[in-house]
Amino acid sequence: MLIREARLANNIELSDVSLNFFLLVNKEIIKMREHNDINSHPDDAKNNRLWVALSCWLGMEELVIRRDVRRHLRSKWIDLKYAVDFQNIESQDILRTTSYISQKEKARLIISAWGNLCSLKKLVKLRHLTVSECVTDVEGRTLVYLALLNNPRAVIQATDAVNYYYFHTLNNPSHCSDDSNTASSHNIAYQECVNTLLRNLGLLSTSVNEFVRKFYGNLYEKLEKLVWGPFASRPFGIFPMIAINYNTTSDYHWDEHDEPNSLCCLVALGEFEGGELCFSQLQITVPLQPGQLVAFSSRLLLHGNFPLTKGIRHSIMYFVHDTFFHNLRKFADVYNDLENGIERNTNGDDVLFIKHQNLNDAQGLNF
Repeated sequence: MLIREARLANNIELSDVSLNFFLLVNKEIIKMREHNDINSHPDDAKNNRLWVALSCWLGMEELVIRRDVRRHLRSKWIDLKYAVDFQNIESQDILRTTSYISQKEKARLIISAWGNLCSLKKLVKLRHLTVSECVTDVEGRTLVYLALLNNPRAVIQATDAVNYYYFHTLNNPSHCSDDSNTASSHNIAYQECVNTLLRNLGLLSTSVNEFVRKFYGNLYEKLEKLVWGPFASRPFGIFPMIAINYNTTSDYHWDEHDEPNSLCCLVALGEFEGGELCFSQLQITVPLQPGQLVAFSSRLLLHGNFPLTKGIRHSIMYFVHDTFFHNLRKFADVYNDLENGIERNTNGDDVLFIKHQNLNDAQGLNF
């Protein structure tokens, strides 16, 4: 498998590989001790010629020496070894077992994750996702999917909008009070800056939705068909809500109220260093950059950020809250009343008619 992956044109059969190549790679790559220097080797002219022959057979066009071939194969072996180890560890059953982990065990895992963060020896063992890749479990379910957004302009526009809003609220403390939210009318100026922010996130939301539609068509179709109600807008497409983290990183946690059968999509904005997203159970880190998107199950995977070392880092999380699917109202009774011409007041009592509400006067109706 290693030789097949290392060969640039890897449509080969085992019978096509020289036995000498097998023995050489097995001895000096696969069975090499982890602490051995890859550049150290006995002075063996025959082996040197064999390494050069192997480089030609692998399709390495430039003139190479033994060290170059060994480095190339060693890099491939590290990736393959990680993949094999990953398929065999118990954490492959994470998506099935997380729901049954006790709070005590979750606390232990969080403490362990922080301990790993403080250990350089353990940090270097983490696998880093830097290019588009989907990591799945043995049943093919997505664990982590790193991808590129399809609209660079959307990222720039969203970054400008979030930066403007961030510094605007810093300069206007009343706009970031506990009483301020998109449904509040106590501060008209605040409402306007929120509306501007939401409008300028439109392109980014479209790009995130397109990712879900392209790679998770069934999920997209089901969320798209949900009826929210006549007055519910859809500024984020299929996602009922987002969370914006302004220049902050997250401690290790599970989002226990996110829908387990959905994915959240995370986008990073700004100019920064550090702040890598870490999935400690999977031993994976994602140095998420602007223009990239990472999708994962925020409810079932323990996740958190490394410390930010430089710059300003915002992030936007698109997700589905589990209460979005809970509806305690018995609509069958409502339909029966409609068919029978029965009107009811807010207390559920039968009435002859419903008093018309003055839509220009909401006094006493807000709680």
